[in-house]
Amino acid sequence: MLVAVAWPYASGSRHLGHLAGAYLPADVYARHQRLVGNRVLMVSGSDVHGTPITVRADAEDVTPADIVERWTYDALGEPITIGTVTIRSGDWLLADRDGVVIIPQEIAEDATAETEKVVSTEGDMRKAILDGMDPEQAYLKFGKF
Repeated sequence: MLVAVAWPYASGSRHLGHLAGAYLPADVYARHQRLVGNRVLMVSGSDVHGTPITVRADAEDVTPADIVERWTYDALGEPITIGTVTIRSGDWLLADRDGVVIIPQEIAEDATAETEKVVSTEGDMRKAILDGMDPEQAYLKFGKF
């Protein structure tokens, strides 16, 4: 399976939206596909020749290569700190428009398994209620709501 990640634009400032909007969804999808046994190739690149870079370079009176150089990785695999939070290589990041959750690699599989159990139980409870079970009885039977 090929997962092609959206390319970052090097002409703007770096921000959390790049992570949550471009890289994170593809990473989560690729990890899920690997967990279910699929072979996954995840690739990305950068838009080093796009119009935004040229416009930005002109505005700053530098070359497009100068703009691109700002986006060259020089510490791939090193921890990244944003505010008081440190993200390490292998950590799982989950995000939507309401926020970001970072799951350390060492507990990610256990957290995923626990989450799947909760979701399954909630699904069973919903089905029981839709099939006519009293919601209070469903709560007593399944223990979650």
